Amino acid sequence: NVGTSEVLAWKTNAAVNSHTLVGGDTVLYKRGTVLYVGTDDLEITESGSAGNRIVIGAYGTGNKPIISAYSDFPNWQTRTWVKYNDSIYYTSYNSVYNILRIWLDGEEYLPTNCLSCDNGDGTTGLDSLRRVYDDTGSNIVYVYSKNASPATKYSSMKIPGLTRAAVNITGDYITIENLNIQAGGQQSVAYKGSDSLIVQYCKIGEYADAGGIGRGSWLSNSDDLAENMEISNDTIDSGMRNLIDPNDSDNSTEDEIGRASGRERG
Repeated sequence: NVGTSEVLAWKTNAAVNSHTLVGGDTVLYKRGTVLYVGTDDLEITESGSAGNRIVIGAYGTGNKPIISAYSDFPNWQTRTWVKYNDSIYYTSYNSVYNILRIWLDGEEYLPTNCLSCDNGDGTTGLDSLRRVYDDTGSNIVYVYSKNASPATKYSSMKIPGLTRAAVNITGDYITIENLNIQAGGQQSVAYKGSDSLIVQYCKIGEYADAGGIGRGSWLSNSDDLAENMEISNDTIDSGMRNLIDPNDSDNSTEDEIGRASGRERG
């Protein structure tokens, strides 16, 4: 498909990424749809201009289109799980980020920092509340799974994503609007050196591992600092506070509906 009409719409982010965008181009996702990106994150590397921006937005009616990195743990039902003890199994996994959130059978569980760490609540290491430990130094992930391998005990195993972010932006004069951008191994939206970036009327960050929107240090751009950014009328919330303490309104997890504009702090 050439992507120039609803009938000929692109079906993947890869199609968008392979097209060279120019100022004045608009890429629209259909409202009411969900696009799970897998490793196919959206990458906006081209730039518009002050009077001719590149716009990524929505068309149609209904809910904001969802672009989500939320993903199954790769091959979790067929991969090799080794028994560590009666309650813990582990598997080799080379992640691009540290897994801090896991959903087992649809329920989210906290991580622990090591197998013998004091969790600060009278518990140690992995237990029924803290069910994942990502030993990134050894490329091993441990999962709490009492009396059975995770492959047979759980009907689903989800993580924030297979990539660091669902949407990556390195171009200038880009507008992102009216989208629901979810999950990501570090954050849902990442930018680097993106001058005059506008992000508005979006919902950002649900299921993300660390945050909603922020600088992507891993992105390729010789310009490291973004200037004249405008983030307005967005809901930015990973939802992680509900797991940490549902009664804590002063939590470091972002939750803002408002406006922040100007020069990114270095």
